[in-house]
Amino acid sequence: MDVTVTKGLIVAYKVKADEQLANALDASFILVAMADSQLDMREVTRFYETLKGKGPLNELISAEFEQAFNNIHEQLVENFELGYQKASDAIRAYKGDSEKSELIIKLAQAAAVADEKLKDIENKAIAKICEMLGLDPKKY
Repeated sequence: MDVTVTKGLIVAYKVKADEQLANALDASFILVAMADSQLDMREVTRFYETLKGKGPLNELISAEFEQAFNNIHEQLVENFELGYQKASDAIRAYKGDSEKSELIIKLAQAAAVADEKLKDIENKAIAKICEMLGLDPKKY
């Protein structure tokens, strides 16, 4: 997979996208963005800017994709444990898939800086996502 990152944004990548991957990307982004118990609208805007017009994931930006993003967010707000489990399962589905795992982590990293404030709790969330994917958190 070819990934180029500029200022925390993924600007180019080559990976086949599907709805399952979209759910994992949504989940990783939200778990990091909400690590501080808040979802700042700047983070959501940055998430969509990261995906729109930049390769195969652009085709996933649709009403359904945005609804899936909103559903994950609502599940976390309404019942954090259940929402966290569903988000974690979506991410764990890519354990062992190095290309898609890398993309999931890069998007999680973009979430960490999306509000222009890098917080230790967000780095801990990225480390947990790495563990879900079977990756070494020290490399990220």
